[in-house]
Amino acid sequence: MAARALVPGAVLACAPVGAGFAANGLRAGVSALLGVLLVSVSFALYVLVLGRVRRISLSAMQAVTLGGWLVRLAVVVGALFAVKAADGDVAAFGIAAIVTALAVAVYEAWAVLSGKVGPGHRAAVEPERTGSGV
Repeated sequence: MAARALVPGAVLACAPVGAGFAANGLRAGVSALLGVLLVSVSFALYVLVLGRVRRISLSAMQAVTLGGWLVRLAVVVGALFAVKAADGDVAAFGIAAIVTALAVAVYEAWAVLSGKVGPGHRAAVEPERTGSGV
């Protein structure tokens, strides 16, 4: 799921970067790019962790699902303070991060509602195959 989101995400990343650059120059464009990258990378890592933890147990997956958004939020807030300390454009960073987070949420909802992921998805139902032949 994360790999399929990379190309559309890269194309959509141009909009906030361009808007930030047009509104307030290079500093805003770079800050917006950092916001997009941070949210996109945190989403990709979140999906990878969920993919790995689903093999452990349902309880572990629930813990990561429920706690993962909090960790991602803390990372974004910490980065917001880092952008401010580095004299970046906090507004451009924040707006780009929010827009990207909303785009990710829409993508996740589409993937679940369309059956790309979830209980009916092949990867969620079939156990991972090993080379043992058992």
